[in-house]
Amino acid sequence: MSALCPLCNGKGTKIHHSRNRDYYRCTNCTGFFVGAAAFLNPIEEKKRYDNHSDDITQQGYQNFVSPCVLAVLNNFMPEHKGLDFGCGRSEIVAKLLRQKKYSAIGYDPFYKDTPEVLSQKYHYITSCEVIEHFNNPAKDFKLLKSLLLPQGKLILQTNIYRSNIDFSTWWYKNDPTHVFFYTDQCFQYIHSFYGFNSLKIENNLVVLSL
Repeated sequence: MSALCPLCNGKGTKIHHSRNRDYYRCTNCTGFFVGAAAFLNPIEEKKRYDNHSDDITQQGYQNFVSPCVLAVLNNFMPEHKGLDFGCGRSEIVAKLLRQKKYSAIGYDPFYKDTPEVLSQKYHYITSCEVIEHFNNPAKDFKLLKSLLLPQGKLILQTNIYRSNIDFSTWWYKNDPTHVFFYTDQCFQYIHSFYGFNSLKIENNLVVLSL
């Protein structure tokens, strides 16, 4: 059984089934993806997000998103314009940056659906634990790239699949809202296909630069 990869349109071969979901691996970009028949509808998806803990005063939550925040602080100045894409209900990354006097705003299709921010350009875009939720990553990465100013940076955080992980027991795949799982090779593909000038991967932080 096979399916087309929603990132690169390559051939995905079925490699696993659990929790009523079929999982495929792309023979081109090497990413893993969930069959579209198992996607949650928007109401079900939002219910799942509503259950997330989002108290931004919790130090553990701040520590969790700190790689994205520090990547901005280390590469940009307060006057640079930033977007936190998929900011969630708490908008934690943008709020932590604004506490440092940075000009960062949030966008989220469920909690802050303000399409006007997607008609602007940004020096940096953060997306923390969001890209694994992309039903159509090809479309979403095209959009994110289009929102960056020259020399801009796309700063991503997600759990990256690596060869020491047993996919069949990997906890990260079990969240019903997680539908695409990236490898280092996936980001090499994104770097090349979308015309980024550089790629840096450190643990689960990915920075794509124009």
